[in-house]
Amino acid sequence: MPRPPTHRLRIAHLLPFPGVGGTEHATLRLIRALAKRGVAAVAFCLAEAAEVQRLFSAAAVPVLPYRPRPVHRGRRELWPAALRFAAQFLAHRIDVVHCAEVSAVLPEVATAARWLRRPLVCHVRNRVERVPGCVGDALQHVAQFVFISRHTRRSFGFAVADDRTAVMPEGLAAVDVDAAVRRRCRLDVRQELGLAPTATVLTMVARLEPQKDFATLVRAAARLVHEGHDVHVVLVGGFDRTPAQREHFPAVRALVAAAGRGSRVHFAGYRTDVPRWLLASDLVVLSTHWEGMPLS
Repeated sequence: MPRPPTHRLRIAHLLPFPGVGGTEHATLRLIRALAKRGVAAVAFCLAEAAEVQRLFSAAAVPVLPYRPRPVHRGRRELWPAALRFAAQFLAHRIDVVHCAEVSAVLPEVATAARWLRRPLVCHVRNRVERVPGCVGDALQHVAQFVFISRHTRRSFGFAVADDRTAVMPEGLAAVDVDAAVRRRCRLDVRQELGLAPTATVLTMVARLEPQKDFATLVRAAARLVHEGHDVHVVLVGGFDRTPAQREHFPAVRALVAAAGRGSRVHFAGYRTDVPRWLLASDLVVLSTHWEGMPLS
């Protein structure tokens, strides 16, 4: 049956992570950009990802919690899980299913999209060199892969024809900042951290997980201090908001203690005012083991 002419294109965005990071913010920017063209959105977030749900709800994006089918059960519950997704896609009149990362391409999501003949699009935002067999089966149903850099395309561990791929880097916007605003940010952040107004601040914006190479950053900071530089390292990013962060945080703290620079490394935690911290910094650093294209 033809759709009425007033129907707006609707996209379901599948968010696969328990916490807020670059993927979530990039997806929200995409939703806002498409909204200017009349495209509606629904965000499917993990049931336990309260922080992700709040991010999209605050942006007036309808949120639908979901629970992935347990992998250890094999295909036993694939059809019931796919039926649940298909019912929600129909209820919300979804035209396109967008997986914000490879891990969002669940077999039940791919199956539901195939049943309803809805295009399945997958963003590849990070380096994915190995693709398990069960994931590869689901990726067979992806109509279009969107890579955020040529490197992510080259290193993708799944064979896919070029006509099913596109490379689309994340957009950047230059912003002019008044010098007085920059000075105020510098003073406010240093006061918040208990630092002298003249202290040199190095800032890294990244969630505290193993992918982000904090060990190298801590060693580099220790070397600078040893050479007589008044340097303070500020880590802006969640360190206790997901199981992975809570598991990794003690190891990073131990690295800081071993370097003997505990008073020089500051954990600012998850922030919604990241621009203020960047404006307050003398240097922004990014020490990571790998990235697709660093949003930081």
